[in-house]
Amino acid sequence: MSLALKNSGQEILFSACNWGEDNVYLWIRESGAHMYRSTGDIQDHWNSIKNLALSQLDKECYTGSFCHNDMDMLVVGMYGGSNNSFIGAAAT
Repeated sequence: MSLALKNSGQEILFSACNWGEDNVYLWIRESGAHMYRSTGDIQDHWNSIKNLALSQLDKECYTGSFCHNDMDMLVVGMYGGSNNSFIGAAAT
């Protein structure tokens, strides 16, 4: 994928995602990805946010120029409510 994007003639950000599985931080830089998902999906409660952040503390040495980790989006203001039944069910 990286090679195809580089050969397209366009500047394209390559964001890879496998939800942080398979020790992605160890090998993703070799793939040519500019950023990568380093965690599973975030849920709409504090423990989820805290646990995802804490899970990254020993992985800071694997991110750097042209390859950054992405801990998913920050869910704010839904207070356990969502239009996604998975998130809503997990928060109750």
